[in-house]
Amino acid sequence: MPHGIEESLTLLRETIEESFTLPFGRDKTFVDKDKCLGLIDEILSTLPGEIKQARHITANREDMIEASKRESEAIIRSAREQAKRMISEQEILREAKRQAAEVRAQAEAKKRELQRSTNEYVETRLIAAEKSVSTSLNELRQARNDLRNTARK
Repeated sequence: MPHGIEESLTLLRETIEESFTLPFGRDKTFVDKDKCLGLIDEILSTLPGEIKQARHITANREDMIEASKRESEAIIRSAREQAKRMISEQEILREAKRQAAEVRAQAEAKKRELQRSTNEYVETRLIAAEKSVSTSLNELRQARNDLRNTARK
C-alpha cells in the first residue's frame, strides 16, 4: 500500500527501532529485510513524483508571485482611481453647495430689495391717494359750506 515519503520514512525508522539487537553489539540489529526494502522502494518510487511536484510548485511560484503582483497593482490602481473620483465628487458637491448658498443669498437679497421697493411704491401710492382723498374731502367741505352760505342768503 503506497504511503507518502514522510510516512514511509517514519515506518522505516520504527522498523529499525523495533528490530532485535545483537548481543555484544548495541549498534547491530536484525531487521526485516523485505519490509525495509519495500519501504525504501516505496520512498524511491514516490520521490521522483514529489520532486517533480516540488519543481512544478517552485516554477509556478514565480508565476504566482508575478500574477499576485499584477493583481495587487490593479487593485491599488483601481483604489486610487476610485479615491480620485470620490475626491472629485466631493469637490463637485462642495462647489454645488457653495453656488447654491450664493444663489440663495442673492435670492434673499433680491427678495428684500423687492419688498423694500414694493413697500416704498405702496407707501407713495397711499400718500398720493390720501392727498387726493384729502383734497376731495376739502373740496366737498368747501362745496357744502358754499351750499350752506348760498342757502342762507
